[in-house]
Amino acid sequence: MSTPLKLADHTGIAATAADTSAQTPAAPIPTPVAEPAMLLSKSDLARELGVSAKTIDRMDQTGKLPRSVGIGARKRWYRPRIVEWISAGCPDRKTFEASRRSR
Repeated sequence: MSTPLKLADHTGIAATAADTSAQTPAAPIPTPVAEPAMLLSKSDLARELGVSAKTIDRMDQTGKLPRSVGIGARKRWYRPRIVEWISAGCPDRKTFEASRRSR
């Protein structure tokens, strides 16, 4: 007696010729997509903008970044606000906040 012929379906699961009619293809497993963090730390913001953490400190002290949020002793920046700030052409804080209020 010969061994049954092995077939591979599109999911890569081997099946014999006799039980292929009973198989249904498995649904593909979705790949999880990580959501970006809503708040950026100084190092995250520096990496996003392509500058050093020291430059972020200077930009913040001179009012060249959107206002940060204090969480304890740490500063964080809202990602959506940073994206909006970049889209507006990176104006100084005062100009950026005035433009946001006028909407």
